[in-house]
Amino acid sequence: MKKGIRDTILSLLSIVLVFFFLMLLGNRLGIGSSTDIYFLSVMVIAYLNQLVQSVWDAMQPYYIELKIENPQKSHQLYSTLINMIALFSIAIISLYFLTLEYITLLSIQQKEFLNIYIFIVFFQNILIFNKKILNLEHHYASYYLVDIFIYSLNIVALLWFYNGNLQLIAYTMIVATAVATVWQFYLIFKKTSIFYSFQLYHPKSREIVKNSIKMKISGMLYDLKEPLFALIFLTLGEGLFSLYNYAYKFSAAIFQVTNTPSINRYLTNINHVVAQKKYQEIEPLIQKILFETLPFFIISSVIFYFIMPLFLELTFGDKLDGSSIQTLQTLFIYISFFYLVIVLETPYSNNIGVFKLFNYHIFVNMIFSVFMLSIYFIFKHFSLEYMVYLNILIVAQLSNFILFFYKNLFYIRRKR
Repeated sequence: MKKGIRDTILSLLSIVLVFFFLMLLGNRLGIGSSTDIYFLSVMVIAYLNQLVQSVWDAMQPYYIELKIENPQKSHQLYSTLINMIALFSIAIISLYFLTLEYITLLSIQQKEFLNIYIFIVFFQNILIFNKKILNLEHHYASYYLVDIFIYSLNIVALLWFYNGNLQLIAYTMIVATAVATVWQFYLIFKKTSIFYSFQLYHPKSREIVKNSIKMKISGMLYDLKEPLFALIFLTLGEGLFSLYNYAYKFSAAIFQVTNTPSINRYLTNINHVVAQKKYQEIEPLIQKILFETLPFFIISSVIFYFIMPLFLELTFGDKLDGSSIQTLQTLFIYISFFYLVIVLETPYSNNIGVFKLFNYHIFVNMIFSVFMLSIYFIFKHFSLEYMVYLNILIVAQLSNFILFFYKNLFYIRRKR
């Protein structure tokens, strides 16, 4: 079996399991306050992960350059960054508990869940970093196998052990992620022959941290849309935030199935191309990736839209009424258009990081965040429908695509 087909099948399997987990979650908990707590906690953890990723997120081009120059130096870089990730994750968790009594935005129930779920920050950040390293080492399948394992274990827990206690999900997610990281370390140390050493400094680490902070500032500016959407949907009635999250997860899952396998291979290839200064190969790589991903995403989204009512009826049973299903379909349409623009943008935005133009990332996403904040305050002042905000989100994403597209064009022309 070709590796590309294998990776697509594994990606599809991992997304099917994520789908099943989310459906099972809704079936067990119902669409309401419990699912709102879960999705809000996931959003909080995602933001804390952004802070930890500010240590290493820009490492990919540096890792490839060192690997080409001297593999031993890339091994030292890996050790330095994994140690920094572990220590910074512990610091973030400690800071959370030190400031817990001052966190007034969360309800008692949300704090009870998050007090357990917070420990996933340590294991999840190691997992994400190891995913990137294994991908750069051409172990593409491992990217999906860890997710398959994690969600399989959580599905088993929901099917056979769930007793109405939401905290069980936090425990099983942490245990599954911890076990998955152990397997990743086996691959890294045994299969890729990377040598571990306890060190907290590398000649490239300062530059990587500096540029990683820039990338994370950029990412957090972009992700500002998430709490804004939470503020909007949480004030519009119980369960609507969960419906939005389900629609978002559906479209994100389709994006991952249709794009992630190709994008992972693309990222490894583009890092090698730029490290070797073969700039004439960049445009053909972009055209190839868009040809692979764009039609696949459109067709998959259209098919899922039409089968969604049947799918929801089979998975949720009577937990969703006709009005909720219709709302989900409508939300899915808007979010799918948003992700369509992301499909177009992804190779160009990823290239900016490979070109080490980290300041430009901040510039683009600062425009995006100011745009979204301005529209949010207009939305609140005039009590607009949330669909207006979703339309603006699509326009803002289109602006990002245009800015990234032209920066790629100018950079490639200048380098030739």
